[in-house]
Amino acid sequence: MLAFQSFDVIGSMNSNLIPQQYFAALNLSITINLIITLIFNAFFMIGTLRLAKSGSIIQGIHLGEIFETMLNIGGAKFIGAYVSIIIINLVIATIGGAIMFYIANLNFPAIGIIIYAFIFATFISLFDFRMIGLLGRESE
Repeated sequence: MLAFQSFDVIGSMNSNLIPQQYFAALNLSITINLIITLIFNAFFMIGTLRLAKSGSIIQGIHLGEIFETMLNIGGAKFIGAYVSIIIINLVIATIGGAIMFYIANLNFPAIGIIIYAFIFATFISLFDFRMIGLLGRESE
């Protein structure tokens, strides 16, 4: 009975073990981190595209040329492709994670991880870089 009582104290929402302002700060930092990650990921996509086209690392990280490539693609088209990449990646990763979790519950966790790594993660990478390549054709 004592174990259940201690669990209720720790797990209750009325507990003052962690002050509420810490949760607000955590939410703010997660939001800022997500925004920065999305921005850097967009630059990574276009930088990878420029690197593949020119074969030069310097051209791949030149910010002025990255902005110009984004403008050549078009803002709405780029944002639409970017959002579709994120949504499709989330769907594929969720399906792969569910299958991995199911296989892990059958007492074969290593097989689930191998299936996820070789099938789902590979498909996500191929899909992402194919979409980036198609965006690159639009910028020419």
